[in-house]
Amino acid sequence: MTNARLVRLVAAAELPVILAIAPALLFPTPRRLVVLAVVPVIWLCARIAGGRVVPRTPMNAALWLMLVMAGVSLYATFDLRFSLGKVSGLLLGMLLFWAIARWMTTPDRLKLGTAAFLLAGGGLAVLGLLGTNWIDKFPALGAVIARLPRAIRGVPGAEEGFQPNAVAGCLVLFIPLQVALLATASHLGLLPPARMRGAGRWLLVVTQALLLILTAVTLLLTQSRGAWVGAMAATLAFLTWYSRRSRAIAIAAAAGLFVLAST
Repeated sequence: MTNARLVRLVAAAELPVILAIAPALLFPTPRRLVVLAVVPVIWLCARIAGGRVVPRTPMNAALWLMLVMAGVSLYATFDLRFSLGKVSGLLLGMLLFWAIARWMTTPDRLKLGTAAFLLAGGGLAVLGLLGTNWIDKFPALGAVIARLPRAIRGVPGAEEGFQPNAVAGCLVLFIPLQVALLATASHLGLLPPARMRGAGRWLLVVTQALLLILTAVTLLLTQSRGAWVGAMAATLAFLTWYSRRSRAIAIAAAAGLFVLAST
């Protein structure tokens, strides 16, 4: 194998390598963070093979600034171990963002990546239902929460269960996209275009609807009012933009929310 081919193979392996080291960054210790040594190697190979250390995106300036400020926070923190989880999580998010942006360069990859993202949202909702350390703010929801199994406990950094606001903050990323895909029906090819007929079309539509219900119900049970507002604002923004019919729905929904909040 020539050196040039080896460099291209290493660069092409960026996304699976970042996924492989993700557990060490999700549950970090100073010893586990040695896995970050692979990142400069991959970036160097990407620079040689494609001309860029990281792909060019509109988010790069903000991401580099966040990375610098994370370094400042580590310098100022009173306990490095206390801050390590947040900083390593931020770093993992940045690495995944750049790896996905470099990989997702064709329509087929965009479709595959979007489908994987939505399935990940469903998986996250299931984990949230099984592992959240629920907070009882609303009695009506508390009755439902009391029946949920507490199957996931003892996770490093979340021994008593996942923090509800953290779960909600993650789920809110999925719901607007799920609503958009259902509204557009053929967007990105994930839901079938109008020319498709029969059981296949309805199976895809129902699957997408079930994923939306799963994530929306889990978000509701977290009782995170900030996440509720964020999800509603993003969804209403899409409906306002998409079509005249969806705009009417958005106006009616906003009016209903206003009346509800006023009572």
